[in-house]
Amino acid sequence: MPRFSFEKETLSGATMPEDLAMFPPGDASFSILAATSLDSSNEEEILLSLPLLVRGVEGPGRLRLYHVLTPDRFRWAPGKSESFLQQIQSLKEQAEVQLSSYCKALQERLPAGWVVDYRVEDQEVASPAEEIANYLQRERFSLLVVAFKQRKRWERFLGMTAVWDILEMAPIPVLLLPAAFSLSPRRFMWVTEMQAEEFPLLHPLIKLVRRLKATLYCLKVNTPYAFLAHRTFQRHILEMCDYIIEQVDPDFVPEECLLYADKDLVEGVVHAAHDFLMDVVALSAEAERVDTRIVDKLLTHQLPLLLLRQA
Repeated sequence: MPRFSFEKETLSGATMPEDLAMFPPGDASFSILAATSLDSSNEEEILLSLPLLVRGVEGPGRLRLYHVLTPDRFRWAPGKSESFLQQIQSLKEQAEVQLSSYCKALQERLPAGWVVDYRVEDQEVASPAEEIANYLQRERFSLLVVAFKQRKRWERFLGMTAVWDILEMAPIPVLLLPAAFSLSPRRFMWVTEMQAEEFPLLHPLIKLVRRLKATLYCLKVNTPYAFLAHRTFQRHILEMCDYIIEQVDPDFVPEECLLYADKDLVEGVVHAAHDFLMDVVALSAEAERVDTRIVDKLLTHQLPLLLLRQA
């Protein structure tokens, strides 16, 4: 296990472990950026369960906790004894203490070969979504993780609109976690209409599923308003498998493609996820296809949600 410390300051003002020099970002086979608000009631529990997510990942990995100082933390009329710069420094130090504690606990639980560190963005007091998106454009990560218990709880820091903005600017997979993992997630369910225009989303999805040593299920919900005959469904499955073999990964085959009947799309997704014991539900985040009702419903039912967008 690598040596771990929190003493070195970067030129940008963010604190990182000295070992990062021995482990440049490009060397990680799998890298996760976890956005942290430091004020959500179950965020610590969710963050400390992330080692379960990467338990099957082979090779070196990197987990970085990322926090942005937000305007709501500042007093805009500070007393004579406290300047704005002093406020920023004080808030940064408080965040570093908390993040350092998380990192030490995570390092004990992560697989061998993984490095965990943190970054506090304090150079500009800006929108967290904007800062996260800009950071994702500067550094490469495989996955963005956000502890997302309830929509209202996160509105001050990172609401759903902000998540769409991040996906627009830096289209990597985004995993929203309303609760901590209790077991390693191994069953991913992709909600799809089985149309050819959705197939490009299989590139990031299959890449992630394979890295996590997970299995992929595809779900089409049949409703009175969007019905697909069984024969047509089977034809679409063959088309999807041909696409995977020819353009994504010739060695990958989805575990099963499910045709599930329900009166409503939203209820159908939730029912199927529970009936088939799915660990993570994957959705397209393309503006013309996403149904925010599904997002809200899944999070309410404590189901992890993976949002995908074409690069």
